[in-house]
Amino acid sequence: MMKILLIGGGTGGHCLPMNVFYHDLLKKSQCYILTDKRGERYFENINKNKVYVLKKLLNNNSKLANIINIPILLIQSFYFQVSIRPDCCVGFGGFITLPSMISAWSLNIKTYAHEANALVGKTNFILINFVRKLFVAFDTTTYRGKKVNNAIKVGLPIRIEKKNKANENYSKIFQICILGGSQGAKNLSIKISKAIKQLKETHGLNLKVFHQCRAEDGKIVKNIYKSAKIAGFTSDYFSDIPSILSTSNLIISRAGSSTLNEIIYYNKPSILIPYPHAVDDHQYFNAKVLEKNNGARIILDKELTQAKIYLEIQRIINLFKDRKYKISSNRQNLNASFQIYNFIEKDLCR
Repeated sequence: MMKILLIGGGTGGHCLPMNVFYHDLLKKSQCYILTDKRGERYFENINKNKVYVLKKLLNNNSKLANIINIPILLIQSFYFQVSIRPDCCVGFGGFITLPSMISAWSLNIKTYAHEANALVGKTNFILINFVRKLFVAFDTTTYRGKKVNNAIKVGLPIRIEKKNKANENYSKIFQICILGGSQGAKNLSIKISKAIKQLKETHGLNLKVFHQCRAEDGKIVKNIYKSAKIAGFTSDYFSDIPSILSTSNLIISRAGSSTLNEIIYYNKPSILIPYPHAVDDHQYFNAKVLEKNNGARIILDKELTQAKIYLEIQRIINLFKDRKYKISSNRQNLNASFQIYNFIEKDLCR
C-alpha cells in the first residue's frame, strides 16, 4: 500500500482538502498528515498517530520570523519524513509547505503540489521547480497572467453530500447559506442579515437561513433574524456544511477555493464577496471563474451595502419564481482525490 505524506497548514482552504483526500483514500493508501499548530484543528477526526505537527519558533508572519522559522521547519520536516519514509509527498499550501517539500526533495522523495486557487501562489510557483507535477483546481489557473507549465487539472478534493437532495420547493421556503470562512467580518454579517430581514419584511418571503459567522457576532445576527421571524441558524462552524449546501437555493460567501468548488459541485447560484486582503487578491480571481462559468454575482467588499445585497438576492429569488434561473452544469471533476492518486500511482511505476 502506497505511503503518502500530505503537507499543508494554516487555513481551512489548505487543510480541508487534505482531510477529504485522507478519507477518500483510506482503502487505497496509507496517508499521513504534516501540518502546523493552526492547521491541527482541521484533523481532529484523524488518528493522532497519523498527524504530525511542525512548530515555529516565532508565531508571526514578519520577514524576520520567516527567515528564522524556515530552517527550524526544514529540520523538523526532515526528521518526520525520515521516520515515516513516504513514497511521495503532496503539498496543499500554507507557509510550512515550502520547507517541508524542499526537505522531501532533498531526500529524493517524489514530490507533488496542489494549487487550489485560480492564481498560483508564490510558494507553489517556487515549488514548480521541485515537484514532478502541479495539480490545479481550475482550467484557467495562471501565474501573473501566464499559463503554468507542468500543471494538470484535477479539481479539488471537497466534502460531498452524496444524497444531494436539493430544495426544489422554493415557492414555500427559500433557503440561503452564508459562509464567512476564516475571513468572516462583523460588517459583512450585519449587512447581509439586515438585507435578508428587509426581504422578509418587504415581500413576506418564507426564508430559512444558515449563517456561518464569527462567534462574537453570532448573537447579534441571530437577533436580527429573530426580530423578523426568520428561521435563522447561526454558528462559527457548521459540521454538516455539505448537507446544508446541497439543500440551499442560494449561497453567499467569500471566494475561497474550497467553498467555490463546493458551489460548483452542487451547482448553486451564488453571490461572492472576495476577501479584499487575500494574498495577490486571489479570491477575486477565483470569483471571476465562477462569474464566467456558473453565473455567480460578484460584489467587492468595499462596495458592499445592505441595499446592494438586498437587490441581488431579490433578483435571484425572482428568477427562481419565474423558473428562469439557469446556471452551467459544468462541474469540476467529482473525484479529485482519485485523479491525484491515479496519476501518482502511474508516475511512481515509471
